[in-house]
Amino acid sequence: MTTTADDVWKLLAELVEAQKETERCFQETERRFQETERVLKEQSLETERRFQETERVLKEQSLETERRFQETERILKEQSLKTDRQITRVSQEIGNLGGKWGRFVENMVAPACETLFLNRDIPVHQVSQRVRKRLDGKTLEIDVLVTNENHVLVVEVKSSLSVDDVKELIKNLTEFRQFFPEY
Repeated sequence: MTTTADDVWKLLAELVEAQKETERCFQETERRFQETERVLKEQSLETERRFQETERVLKEQSLETERRFQETERILKEQSLKTDRQITRVSQEIGNLGGKWGRFVENMVAPACETLFLNRDIPVHQVSQRVRKRLDGKTLEIDVLVTNENHVLVVEVKSSLSVDDVKELIKNLTEFRQFFPEY
């Protein structure tokens, strides 16, 4: 069976739908990130409010107040360090989420590619994810590589597509045969 232009357009339409779902998931992640940021801002405002209250109390009291101020200052430093650690941890988690998000999307797209082709009676011999080759100090990474006896399909997975992403893919495709002469 020969793949027709209509088949390719249908595949592209299905990939567009999958891309829309990916975008929806990405937007949900963004919403959660903004909620986390809002909570952190509220905590910061609450800490500031407590600090101002402490200053007011210090002005009203004598030597005992000075002792309490020093104790409060120590507690605030501990809270600040704790907040700094929490911010660092959240920042790391957000960074990790980006990588996990990319792998998650790739793990959804790879089986979908195989299914799309098999449903159209196009044999699929191999589906490989995160294929990476090095040549002359340069690296070429393919998100999903689908092969059969006659065809090789390079799939670039993006949660959000930009013009630069398309330019990068075109550049990678021009270098593909150099990195993968077996195809």
